[in-house]
Amino acid sequence: MNTNPINESIKLNLNNSMTYKVKEITIRDFSKYKDKERKEIIIVKQYNDSDAWIPSKLTSYLKKMCNDMSNNSKIKEGRVITIFLNYINHEISLGYNSVFDTLKEKGLYGLNFYHLSEFISSLQDINSYQTVKEKENILLKFYDFLYRLGITSEDAKVERVPVPVKNQNRNQVIWQIVNPFKGNPNFEVHYPDTDARLRREILKDMDEDLWEAFIDYAIDKHRNIALGVVFQIFGGIRQGEVVNLTLEAVELNEIKNHITLSIQD
Repeated sequence: MNTNPINESIKLNLNNSMTYKVKEITIRDFSKYKDKERKEIIIVKQYNDSDAWIPSKLTSYLKKMCNDMSNNSKIKEGRVITIFLNYINHEISLGYNSVFDTLKEKGLYGLNFYHLSEFISSLQDINSYQTVKEKENILLKFYDFLYRLGITSEDAKVERVPVPVKNQNRNQVIWQIVNPFKGNPNFEVHYPDTDARLRREILKDMDEDLWEAFIDYAIDKHRNIALGVVFQIFGGIRQGEVVNLTLEAVELNEIKNHITLSIQD
C-alpha cells in the first residue's frame, strides 16, 4: 500500500487550464466532541476563467511543515510554492528553456535545482534581495519535503548540517539547510543587488490608470477582498488594519461622496 500523501499521479498542468493558488476555507471541526468551525489553509488547482477548483495534494506540505504556524504564515509559504509551480508550468508551455523539458513527462518527479535556480534568477528585477532569499529558503524547505517523501531524486536532495546552539545552558544541535547554490560553479543564480544606492527608484505615487486596473482586477477575480483593496489604495492603510476593520468602523457619507474609517491600533 502506498502511504505517500503525494502519489505518482501528481503531474504539472501542462495545458495551462488550471493555476495553483492558496485558499482559506472554513471547515467543521468535530474533534473533542465539539462542533465548531475553523479556518484551514489549502493549496488548490483552480480552473482558469472559472471559480471552480480542486484541492491539491501539495496541501500536505502546509500540514506537515507549517503545522505550528499562523494562518498568515501558512498563506505566505503556500503562495511562494504556488508561484513557483505556476512559473514552472509557464516555462514548460513556452518550450524555450530545455532545462524544463524533463518535467513534461515526469512532473514533480523530475524536479532538480536547475529549475529552482532559474526561478530565483527570474525574481532579480521583481523583488528585493531579502524577499528573494526568503522565497529561496521556503522553496528549499519544499524541496526537502519532496525528497523525504521519495518524490524527487538525488538531483534535488537538500543537504543539512548540524549547528550547535545553547538552550537553557544545554548544548543542542539544530539541522540547518545548506544552500546548494553557494560556492557551486554548476549554477549561475542572479540575485537582486544588495546596495541600496544601485536599486531602482521607488515610485511614491500610483498613476490613475494603474490603480483603476488594480480595482477592476480585484472586483473581477477576487470580489471578496475588492473593498479592502480600495481602502488600501485610497486610505493608505496596511493589510493588518484592513482585516481588523469592523462594520461599525466604516462610515459612509453619500452626500460628500466619501468613506471614513476608524482604525484602532
